[in-house]
Amino acid sequence: MTQSIEASLHNGVASIIFNRPQQGNIYDEDVLCAFIVALDDFAQDDSVRVLHIRGTGKDFCLGADPEWMRRIGDSPRYESTLSASQISRMLETLMHFPVPTLAEVQGKAQAGALGILACCDYVIGTESSCYHMNEIHHAAMPVISTPYLIRVMGERTVRALMLTGAEIDSETALRHGLIQERVPETVLRERVQARIDHWLSLSPVTLRQAKIVLTHSTPENFDPDRSDELADLLASTRQSYYAQQ
Repeated sequence: MTQSIEASLHNGVASIIFNRPQQGNIYDEDVLCAFIVALDDFAQDDSVRVLHIRGTGKDFCLGADPEWMRRIGDSPRYESTLSASQISRMLETLMHFPVPTLAEVQGKAQAGALGILACCDYVIGTESSCYHMNEIHHAAMPVISTPYLIRVMGERTVRALMLTGAEIDSETALRHGLIQERVPETVLRERVQARIDHWLSLSPVTLRQAKIVLTHSTPENFDPDRSDELADLLASTRQSYYAQQ
């Protein structure tokens, strides 16, 4: 696995860390591939109870590697399509990850990194963190991540951010639902650990089943004909939970 991504599992907590601090943790095809492999491996491991995503250095992630994007622009169309499918695969896997997912944000998160945040269940950012949908300045529209951002921030907000390329601060990101907590940088790790510890204190069966229910309950996925199936799932969850008591 590339050194640009660090993946580890300790006491039920799976960690995926962007590790290109000198480049702002930007990603290319190798980083995306490593990220997807880590997601797939952790998703299939029943011992995983929480997924924690963060970046090293001063920034969370500044999006796609400009040199990679330039190469894609000069390459055959099928290569561009392949890169888009990688991004789609990463976001969809993260969106439907079987256990709670948390992103820890310091510094900047911009471009494609916002899609990652939109697909996490919970995001904690510092008071000084900032968020930038800057693709309009580089003729590279966020085709893949936009639906996920609209889902969490609303169409009106995403329209404004995409068409102006404006950067927003953590207070604005909190107000529009991109992040769920904004904390002083000095206590970021403490608050992240507190959220992880809370999830670890809950029934792993219940949390996994909650993620399934949430996936099937979104407007685009909800199917009334599956209500009996979801009711059976709830009954199974209750039985599994009380069997552990």
